[in-house]
Amino acid sequence: MFRDRVRFDRNELSGAFGDIGTDFPLLVGMILVAGLDVPSVLGSKSTYLIGKIGDGAHYAFGVLDVGRLGLAAATVGAAKDSIDRCVQYAGQREAFGRKIQDFQAIQFMLAEMAAETYAMENMVYRTAWMCDQGERFSREAAICKYFCSEALDRIVDKAVQLHGGMGYSAEMWPERFYRDSRINRIFEGTNEIQRLVIARDVLKKGGY
Repeated sequence: MFRDRVRFDRNELSGAFGDIGTDFPLLVGMILVAGLDVPSVLGSKSTYLIGKIGDGAHYAFGVLDVGRLGLAAATVGAAKDSIDRCVQYAGQREAFGRKIQDFQAIQFMLAEMAAETYAMENMVYRTAWMCDQGERFSREAAICKYFCSEALDRIVDKAVQLHGGMGYSAEMWPERFYRDSRINRIFEGTNEIQRLVIARDVLKKGGY
């Protein structure tokens, strides 16, 4: 629509060390837009204007809240899948004449994974309910995104440990989960940003 007045430059796209085992692998790059004069293009009565002038940040942050909640929900699914796979492996793998599921160290790993997943699931469902009710949930979305992405990293790390040397091999699923999990602490705003969002709201409210 604006090609006669705008120049688009795209640099080379590069792959990422995670998220490479899907039909749509993650690509990292940059698109530069030059020569676009937004006021003259939109105009005061333009049908291309979404919302009110000056409210762009408000709309953008609203989209981020939903995105952060969606990311947290995805980590819950990945955590559950990790536990299911670990339980299956622990029930098949034998060491010292016993299935490794009988060893307390393995049981402790599974217990910790399950406990964190339970916490993840409940905070995601509660925040999703707030979203459905039309309530403000910026702080809760940030908490979900921060906690769940960090928890999934811990869960998949235990999955690697539970599988021993094979967990580090590209032949088994844990190494892929380990790589793919890492991006969640960057997507939808880094976890450092989530901490700022949470802390500012706590200070604004004078407490929890």
